[in-house]
Amino acid sequence: MPFIHFAPYSPSLNPVEYLIHWVRQHSLHHAPCEQSLAEVKERLVCLLDHKNIFDCDQMVNILAHIEKLIEDKQNDILSPERE
Repeated sequence: MPFIHFAPYSPSLNPVEYLIHWVRQHSLHHAPCEQSLAEVKERLVCLLDHKNIFDCDQMVNILAHIEKLIEDKQNDILSPERE
């Protein structure tokens, strides 16, 4: 099994980053800039308490996407570039 080097910060390989992106899009994107930190916290708590963020199919798709990214990286390493 070959060693695959990824950058120390690889957000596309971290499922939590997909959650963070979703929260930003659905809660923070159009939030008024005048909101206090307490109001932002309340908005986030309400969002996360009352909604299942990803259903089973969405999680399967996210994990399949991450797996594909890893496979592509492996293929890039194992196949020399042709010029």
